[in-house]
Amino acid sequence: MLEELINATGAKKAWSDGLSPRSDLTGFNWAKKPVALPELGFMSNANEDKKLATSSYQDKLVTGLANGIDKYFGVDYNYFSPTKNIPLYKHMTGSATIGTLYKSEEFPIITDEFVNWYKVKFGNTFRYIKKANTKGVSTIKNSHLSTNRVPSKTFTAKTDLFVKENITGKQKTIGTINKNFIFPTLKELDNWFQIEFSGRIVYVWKKIQQCSTKDAFYLVLNSYNHEIKI
Repeated sequence: MLEELINATGAKKAWSDGLSPRSDLTGFNWAKKPVALPELGFMSNANEDKKLATSSYQDKLVTGLANGIDKYFGVDYNYFSPTKNIPLYKHMTGSATIGTLYKSEEFPIITDEFVNWYKVKFGNTFRYIKKANTKGVSTIKNSHLSTNRVPSKTFTAKTDLFVKENITGKQKTIGTINKNFIFPTLKELDNWFQIEFSGRIVYVWKKIQQCSTKDAFYLVLNSYNHEIKI
C-alpha cells in the first residue's frame, strides 16, 4: 500500500521504510483481518495541508489506496485508466514527451515490470507512462484493441494531433500526438488515417499530416496538403 501511495501521489518515502508497527491500538490488536493505518499527510506541513484540501490530490490518495489493496490481494490488471490527462514519454527519464492519454480512457498494459512506469504500445514501438495518476482496469471493449496489423505507411504530424476513437457520429478524443512525431498508419481512408495508439485502434485527421511509405520513389502533393510517397 505504501508503494502504491507513493506511485500515485509522487510523495517521497520516509527516511526509514515508512512502516511503524504498533501494539497500542485496539483496531490492530483485536483485528482478525489484515489492518493498515495509512498516514496520508500532515496538516502541520503547509504544503501538504494545501494538497490535502484539493480534490485532485484526494483522488490520487484514493487511487493509491485502492491499488495497494488490489496488489495485496493479488489482483492483476491488464489495463489502466488515467485519472487525469497524462503525458506519454519516449524514455523512462520523465522527459521528451510525445503525446497525451486522456482522463478516463482505457488502455492495455504491455508490461508492469517497473516500479513507477507502465510500458505501452505506441505505433510500431513501445513508450512509457508514469503509474501515478492511473488506476487499474479489469476489462476493456474488444473493439478498442489492436489486432497486431503491420503498418504500411508513416506520417509526420505538422501540429499536435487529436486522436479520435471514432470518425462517425459524435467524435470522441482519447489523446494527442505531439507535433513532428513520425507515426505508422494501419489504413488510409478518405480523410483519416487509422493508427494504433497505446494499444487501441483509433484515427487522426489526414489533412494536416505528412505521410509516406517505405521504398518510395517520388512524391505527390495532393489536395489534402500532405505528401504521399508512391
